[in-house]
Amino acid sequence: RPAPGASAPSPGRAGRRTRGGRGAGHARNRSDPRRPRHRVAMDPIVPVWRTAVLAALAALAASLCGQCAVVADLTPGPGGSNSDWLCSSFGRRLFWSQITPAEGSELWQWRPGLGASLVVDLTPGPGNSNPQLITAACLAQGPGVIYSAAEIGHGYELYWSDGTVAGTGRLKEIRPGSGSSLPARFTPVGDRVFFSADDGTHGNEPWVTDGTTPGTVLLRDVNPGAVPSNPQQFVALGTRVLFRANQL
Repeated sequence: RPAPGASAPSPGRAGRRTRGGRGAGHARNRSDPRRPRHRVAMDPIVPVWRTAVLAALAALAASLCGQCAVVADLTPGPGGSNSDWLCSSFGRRLFWSQITPAEGSELWQWRPGLGASLVVDLTPGPGNSNPQLITAACLAQGPGVIYSAAEIGHGYELYWSDGTVAGTGRLKEIRPGSGSSLPARFTPVGDRVFFSADDGTHGNEPWVTDGTTPGTVLLRDVNPGAVPSNPQQFVALGTRVLFRANQL
């Protein structure tokens, strides 16, 4: 209650009072759209840098597209060529497994200036030798590829090819007969190749080859007898190889 003789405060002024003693008008000024705001100036270098990067990427993409081309149209028309297990070997040579109506699934190669061609028809006619796991290596015979394939009367065994008919064939029948030794995980180390195989006696164990029949041998029977150790994840380490196996 005001003291005697004092005038009452104006209702309008009292309505403008806020906490801290500042008026409501001050609060309104903070959100007033007419009030100038501070703006962050953009660095003119950033757009220039971004434009340069985009231009470089576009030029790279155009260059790569210019280098891409069909190596060989083995099945002319819209149909696919059913190519698999592509492997680049020494001397700018490409090997792969190819399916054609006349030869079935066999080993093919491509050479600069000579194009694509069948290396050898291991199963004459439309039968399939099914070359798999094609891996480049340089062994006793020189550069070439080692792989797994099957011929009539034989299972999947170890094969080698230098790109010629005479230099292509079974390196060793690890498991005699129609059974398969299933060589796999080829890992070149120097002038040898380490791999896994099952000869039907020792189970799936680590093997090694130098590219010759006598030099293709069981590396170690990790689990003596027919119990397999199932070696996996072969990794070259200098002149040695590391692998994982289940030892009992």
